[in-house]
Amino acid sequence: MLRMPVVAQPWTVAAANLGDIPTWISALASLLALVGAGLATWQAYRIYQLESMRDSDARSEQRTRDRLARRAQAGLVSGWWGYAGGGELDDTDAHQWGAFVRNASELPVFRATVTTVNRTSAELAESFDLPAIPPAGQPVFHRLRGAALAQVVQSERAGQIFDYRVVLAFTDSSGVRWIRDQRGGLHECDGALTVLLDEGRAEALGEPLNDFANRNGVRLALRTMDFLDLQPEFLAAVASGD
Repeated sequence: MLRMPVVAQPWTVAAANLGDIPTWISALASLLALVGAGLATWQAYRIYQLESMRDSDARSEQRTRDRLARRAQAGLVSGWWGYAGGGELDDTDAHQWGAFVRNASELPVFRATVTTVNRTSAELAESFDLPAIPPAGQPVFHRLRGAALAQVVQSERAGQIFDYRVVLAFTDSSGVRWIRDQRGGLHECDGALTVLLDEGRAEALGEPLNDFANRNGVRLALRTMDFLDLQPEFLAAVASGD
């Protein structure tokens, strides 16, 4: 009896070469698991990004709240130049002109330095210290005195009185140092002051600068260099915010 040879069909050969159905199912499951792991990793990264952004926003808001809280008392302390005489203003009576200082907060501030600055003559500037400025409903007047008063009276240049401004430095009840500048701007001090000087001026001004630093509670750093290098160094420091 003759037997016909069995010829394998093309799909049967392909199946034999590519593996059986369970192998295919296992490979597909592995691929799906890999895709799922990738999606889970991407989702975890996105969640991490969102959480990081929320944390950054929360820290920024907290810093803003802390800054506003620190300024709460300092914002109520001010100084300005004015006339203390009653009735009609008399610009010829130098004794009635001076600095008004007020602490409208509920707590005292300490180690205050009041500086009256004349915009037309540096010789007429003067400073005086106040150990503390207690809370007060009304400003306290400190009249022009000393060399500034003498020079105004002697020179009879009463018009200069109107060119004065007041700079007020003080430490609030939490120990933070502040400066109210001659335009009324309030600035928090970071406790450090860098002064650029050539060697000759550093030697001459070292002691007055140290006195200023001690009086205002700042750390002083003197940087000396050649005179020709001062301007570019200063401009570079300004550009960098130092």
